[in-house]
Amino acid sequence: METNNTSDRAGIMHAHIEACRTSGQTVVSYCKEHRLAASKYYYWQKRLPINAATTPTFTQVTPIATPWQCRNYLLP
Repeated sequence: METNNTSDRAGIMHAHIEACRTSGQTVVSYCKEHRLAASKYYYWQKRLPINAATTPTFTQVTPIATPWQCRNYLLP
């Protein structure tokens, strides 16, 4: 059974993990800036279910013409 202390730490680390992901920093630099041990960060990252990491998303791409497809067109 989780104690309140453990669930409090889990909530704090969840916030740090989300903040690190959106910060654009590396994990090591984020942890140094916020005085966290990188090993604890990775421990909680494995332990906590983070929806952003587990939910696949679709990214639509638009094909572009390759040079061999464009060579029949005259450029001004």
